[in-house]
Amino acid sequence: MITPNIIKAQLFQFLPVYTDRFCDIITASPAIVRSGVIDISEIDHGLETDDVIVVTSAIAPNVITNATFSNGRVTFTTTYNHDLSSVVGNDELFDYNTATLIGFADSNFNGDFPIIDIPAENQFVIVASAAPSGGIGRVLENRNLFISPAVVTKDGDDSFSIPDVDTGLPPNLVFETLTFVKSARIYVAATVERAKAMYTRVDAEEDVLFIVMQSEVASKNRQTESDAILTAKAQNPIRLKYLPEVTFFVFIKTPDDLSGAAAQEAAFREIRTAIRKAMYAHIFLEENDDSIDTQFAAIESANSPEEYDTAVYVHSYTYQIPYEISFEQGDTFRTNVSLRSILINSTMFDTEGALVSANIAVEA
Repeated sequence: MITPNIIKAQLFQFLPVYTDRFCDIITASPAIVRSGVIDISEIDHGLETDDVIVVTSAIAPNVITNATFSNGRVTFTTTYNHDLSSVVGNDELFDYNTATLIGFADSNFNGDFPIIDIPAENQFVIVASAAPSGGIGRVLENRNLFISPAVVTKDGDDSFSIPDVDTGLPPNLVFETLTFVKSARIYVAATVERAKAMYTRVDAEEDVLFIVMQSEVASKNRQTESDAILTAKAQNPIRLKYLPEVTFFVFIKTPDDLSGAAAQEAAFREIRTAIRKAMYAHIFLEENDDSIDTQFAAIESANSPEEYDTAVYVHSYTYQIPYEISFEQGDTFRTNVSLRSILINSTMFDTEGALVSANIAVEA
């Protein structure tokens, strides 16, 4: 089932990857891969064992050991297996289809390059007019999706560790950069009125997001003339689609934005895009919940300016997260018994003749 805390966990995990408006980003240095863990140094990190952090960026350098040029292409070989993909076959170039190269003596090879082929797990190919001259460098990869969110083990006031679940990273690798979020200004409120009241009590020096659940209704059977909810019959164990809605109310500080134009631009551009990336097409299903066989992805249904009072601008974003319910989720208390045998007693022609009987064991 869809609950406020499930949605809050979703936003906490993914929203900081796309915007830092609702969280505080911390860059740790150094961060080193050890035996089964990643050791992180951060002065006064304030974390305790079993706290959860979101790693928004974990840039791992992969040293290139060889570069071979042939027919307008350069094939690079890396020290360990990379997590890159080829752009071939995709309509759009994504970050994981791009090789970020640094440290080359030949400046023509420092930058971002579309990957056109992956011949092996430790190789990738880009288009080039010649082989790189001089010393070759390394390719940078963001491996944050493998280690986020992560449970913290506190080692000291200035150090902690998180599990290393990315088995492709070699021991003693030092991350180029590792940034994480230990808390976010994302809250649950029962109503928008409560969200407004809470906003005055929280640290409102930065932007705040509130999650407010809306009405949840069963979808109608629009193939009937009555447009009524589909009738459920005992002999027809149907499934009903339910349409829960959730609205995110974003409070944006506007101390130097007299018209609210800058806040509204951020709401329509940066924040809407970030929430859409964190929510759109993600499937929500409570862990260990087997009562729902079919779950639907979150879809964006509306967004709207709410109010502005020269100190804060409020914008709302509404999403639907449909799911199906079935009779199995109702009362399954047993009101019948199993059929074990068939017992037949009868007389012929309604007379007092000999009794005809049979006892048939169904499960024999």
